[in-house]
Amino acid sequence: EDVPIPQSVVPSSHAESSSEEEEEEATTTRASSSSEDDDDDNDDELNTERNSDKEEGGDDDDETERRQQQGGGGVGGNGNGGRGGGDGDGEGGPRPEEEHLDLLIEIVSCWDLLVGDFKTSDPYVKVRLGDDAYVHETKYIPETLDPVYTIKHDSMFILSVTVRELFDQDGLLFEVMDYDAGAFRSDDDLGTVRVSAETLRDAEGERLEYDLDPPPEKRKKYKYAGRIAIRCKKADEYDKTFLDGIKHRRDKKTFLGVECSMPKLIKPSSSSSDKDKDKYKKKKKKGSSSGIWSNTRIKKKKIKSGCSDRGLTSSSSSTTTSTTVTVTKHRVRPYPDPKREKETEWMTSEEIECESKKDSRRWLDLGSGDLGKVYVEIIGADNLRNKDAGIITVSGLLGGVGGGRKNKNKSDPFVSIVYEDVTARTTDVIDDCLSPRWMPWMDRAFVFRTTNTSSRLLVGVFDCDRGVGNDHDFIGRVSVGLTNFRAGTEYLLRYKLRESSNRPPEVGREDVGTITIRLRIEFEDERRALLSSLLRAAGATTTTTTPHAPKAVYVNVRGKDDFRVVRQTCFGKYDDNLYSSKTLKAYVEELRSYRYMTYHITDAVVGLIFWRGTFPLSFRIPPGRAPPSEGNGEKKKTCSVLDRFTRRITIYLPLHSFNAFVVAILLAERPSLAPSFFFLGLGWSMIAVMGYRRRNPNPWNRCRSFGEFAQILLLGGRATNRRRPPPEIVPHENEEMSEEFERRWKARVASAEAEAARRNEERLEELRAHEELMEEIGDAAVEADLSTRTGGGRPSLDPLRPVLFLIQKYLGATCDAVRFARNVICWEECYYSFWLSDGSLTLGVAFFFVPWAFLFRWISRMAAWSFFGP
Repeated sequence: EDVPIPQSVVPSSHAESSSEEEEEEATTTRASSSSEDDDDDNDDELNTERNSDKEEGGDDDDETERRQQQGGGGVGGNGNGGRGGGDGDGEGGPRPEEEHLDLLIEIVSCWDLLVGDFKTSDPYVKVRLGDDAYVHETKYIPETLDPVYTIKHDSMFILSVTVRELFDQDGLLFEVMDYDAGAFRSDDDLGTVRVSAETLRDAEGERLEYDLDPPPEKRKKYKYAGRIAIRCKKADEYDKTFLDGIKHRRDKKTFLGVECSMPKLIKPSSSSSDKDKDKYKKKKKKGSSSGIWSNTRIKKKKIKSGCSDRGLTSSSSSTTTSTTVTVTKHRVRPYPDPKREKETEWMTSEEIECESKKDSRRWLDLGSGDLGKVYVEIIGADNLRNKDAGIITVSGLLGGVGGGRKNKNKSDPFVSIVYEDVTARTTDVIDDCLSPRWMPWMDRAFVFRTTNTSSRLLVGVFDCDRGVGNDHDFIGRVSVGLTNFRAGTEYLLRYKLRESSNRPPEVGREDVGTITIRLRIEFEDERRALLSSLLRAAGATTTTTTPHAPKAVYVNVRGKDDFRVVRQTCFGKYDDNLYSSKTLKAYVEELRSYRYMTYHITDAVVGLIFWRGTFPLSFRIPPGRAPPSEGNGEKKKTCSVLDRFTRRITIYLPLHSFNAFVVAILLAERPSLAPSFFFLGLGWSMIAVMGYRRRNPNPWNRCRSFGEFAQILLLGGRATNRRRPPPEIVPHENEEMSEEFERRWKARVASAEAEAARRNEERLEELRAHEELMEEIGDAAVEADLSTRTGGGRPSLDPLRPVLFLIQKYLGATCDAVRFARNVICWEECYYSFWLSDGSLTLGVAFFFVPWAFLFRWISRMAAWSFFGP
């Protein structure tokens, strides 16, 4: 599923803007970049967890520069929000207790709250500074015990206070209340927690979680009242402007269209280009009085072509012919380029394809990682499955007049993306189209901040249903592994879409279309990214050195339809957590498919024993080819002197067989070297698999090399790119050689399957002969092998459902483990593969100098005297 259809790849220098004007147009949408959008629906999309890198303690260069410009003032002091004077002992700065603090506080969520109204509560949070009056209060969320507060609920506020006031009042008191409506309102207390002044002063935007203390009247019954999560950091001018803008627009009864940088789902109807879309819709409506709307326009053009006799001018002797050419143009949906409406309203298929490949103008910045950035552009899709076939709509009936019916009643596709803790959508829906293209002026480009080099990019395509209660129909998905993509390189990729990735071909694995994306990965420090994979393999993180189990990532969404979209993007059409005979069969088929690995192992062992060459060595020898003839001037001109007088030959050395022979001899003489050779053999086997992958003629099936990672580890990523620039893959490179390679492998598998079938048939013949012999002597009832018989009387499997479901769960866990092991061994997870190879080789060399015989002898003696002595 993860192997793309060959397209093209170019170095990242081609992906950068070629002029300053393009850089100005390709603006990155941050948390306040959509201030011009006044759509009421965008208020529901405002998510308080808008943690950009600066809120998570990241190292955003622009934010760091802004902080440096705002700070300063005292010698040796750290700037604080541009309020003049440093935090330290700078000259002329205020005393620490008189320092003024502007704290940005966000109430994120609560969970496991107490019940205030029969079965549920309507919780809201009040914030008090010490025992004084309340400084902030959120809006209540009805009927929930696990509220998540957003900007819509006033979850964020700025507290302006001095250090003395903050410490005198002993921090802030957060009270969770249950809202009671009515004339005699009496809100119930659900729990409180006090956050110390030191914590608030030193916080840098990280998530802080606290247990709530139950109210006094409930402490005998409850010892736990739930938990609350908050964030706190020193507010800068950016934060103040952001909250002031929200307050200003709410006062005007309009809302701020914010593109947040934390996980949120962007609805197809909400976009930073809504004004352009609405303007175009009004214009469209005004220009079409009959209500008939066509997406295709056919024009006939006459082209005149003339030719004249040689030696005569066109005026003296010429012939002119005219031909009629039919030009079919399509309406650019959902709207043309606002800057070039006339040129981009109607375009041919070739023009649309060319326009869609241009650089995107708007980028949505998402995620909370600081390891690197993944740039993803949704270019288009082709041959999608029609999910609206047979559905009669009003627009479809109107479209039937005037020849427009053939374009109606088709899928309305949009794309959903899930990456780590982020979900996103293409906010523009292409109506009634099975091969859509998203243009550069649409919302199609995303920047994902990554925290893990092995994270997969999950892409799903859906049919948008805008009616009340209608669910978005799932079309297909693809899971894209990013580890083998080189940093600083732009890839144009086309993938096949499937309904599920873990089903046999006849159940959910059939193709439902293709999707084209453009992808680029950038790392701040590629060596740090490589080391982070080692820490994660050891159970640690990039910020802490304490090993721990990897944490699951949870993504919050707003509604049931959004949940279905995200879930199907991640897992496909089928739910593997529910019992299904098809799921059980899929797991069994997947495990059976790994028998193909035995063919690779058999070929490797045979090549090792018979000293077959695997390591290519090329060199030139005389005499060369005969010089080209004098008549072939072009060949003589382009042929180099070296090629004219020498010829290149390539021989394959049996290097693996030689190494195995040396190891076998040494082990026979010195068995104590077995631990060292075990790890050396493991590392060498990994490198051999890597070499096999890299000899594949298809460049898309190759993996990154061990030497490349070693250079990154020793020299850094940028130095490696300077020494060895990324390769450029042209479309359909080595296509014929790749097809021949696949044909030989399929023939190898077919011959092995035929041999296995022949052996199975021979075994069945022996069993039948044995049964006939037993029948002759009267013992057929005892010796008959019922496992070879088929027929009726099959018992029902319903009583075994609990047992089969348990088997399904175990098979699922086994498949997950085998998939991970296969990906590491086959260098799909090339970061882990490199560390496994490097660690094995290092241990093998280190163990070579360990006196294993001496250690084994004395350990055995101590064990014997300790456990079996008198």
